[in-house]
Amino acid sequence: MMTWLEVKATLDQGKTTALVYNGGTEQRGPQNVNGGHTLTGRVTVDSIALKLGNAIAAPVLVGGNCVERTFDRDTEYRHRTS
Repeated sequence: MMTWLEVKATLDQGKTTALVYNGGTEQRGPQNVNGGHTLTGRVTVDSIALKLGNAIAAPVLVGGNCVERTFDRDTEYRHRTS
């Protein structure tokens, strides 16, 4: 997060692009953490900003849940096959 003074200073330094990356929270099984897309999104957007050279990375936005994975197994099966 940046104050408007920090944004102005960044623009004065030649940054012309703000990257807004969407993450997400979804069930990924018992072996993975929830919010994996948000965690990897931070690394990804920072890497892109560095590669571009003239960009800043906004905080990653956390998206909603994946609809298909919020159902129990029987409901999810009916949802996918109907």
